[in-house]
Order: sequence, then C-alpha cells, then structure tokens
Amino acid sequence: MEATQKIRTILTNSTFDVFEKMFFIYLEISDAETHQYDLVTSIGFSGPLEGEIRICLSDSLVLAMAENMVSVDRNDVTREMKEDCAKEAANMVGGAFVRTLDTTKIFQLTIPVCLPDESAIPQASPGSDREEWLHFESKQGQLGIMVGLKAQGI
Repeated sequence: MEATQKIRTILTNSTFDVFEKMFFIYLEISDAETHQYDLVTSIGFSGPLEGEIRICLSDSLVLAMAENMVSVDRNDVTREMKEDCAKEAANMVGGAFVRTLDTTKIFQLTIPVCLPDESAIPQASPGSDREEWLHFESKQGQLGIMVGLKAQGI
C-alpha cells in the first residue's frame, strides 16, 4: 500500500507541476464518476521500472493547452497542434515522474504517441500488471492519467 501511495503522490505532483508551469492550467483532483476524454497520448519508460504513462484529455483542455503553449488564437489551433501539446505533456509528466521516482537511477523514455480515439475510455493498458489512475479537472476541462507498471518492477 505504501508503494501505491508513493506512486500516486509522485504522479500527482508531476502532473500539477507540468500543467501549472508549462500550460498555465491549474488542476484539482476529481472525484467525478464519469469522465469525457477526446485525445490520448502515451509514453513508455524503462530502467529500474518498466511501464507506460497514458494521458487522456478533454478537447477543451487540450485546446487551452495549445492556446497557452503556442500563443495562438483559439480559432487557429489545429488538430496537429493539439496532438503536439498532448505529446509534450506526456513527455514532461513522464520525465518528472521517473526522475522523482528514483533519483539515483537512469530511466529511458520512448517517444510519446497519440493513441486511437477509442483509447480515450479509461481501460487497462496492455502489458501492465499494475495500474494507478488519477482524474483531474480544471475550468478548462478534464484530464486523466494512468501509470501502468510491469511485474518485474513492482
């Protein structure tokens, strides 16, 4: 149970930090029963622990992220810009997570990718033996984050 709480705390703090500093978006933990996500990114990591971080975003949240990150008008934000912002968020949250998880070890991150739209439903990650889901909300929209770990590192 202690390891689970440590993972949740590190993931929460990494998410808050990245979204506040990079996108100027202030999140709160959500207890809502239902979540609406429209875009999903994933980044893998390996090293002392192996797994995946999946970030699910509502369209309104990723639109605000793109507006704030690239300083463009809302009407000029393209799907490609949204995907780039979502992948950069996965990269930054993933990096902060593994860096904080064990400061004495080196982790490798994969290149973040956007997943098909049907991945926007919170579901088990293939190959993960243990998962932790966190859901957040802000006035801009909803965010879900999952970390999935493989058995070797649990």
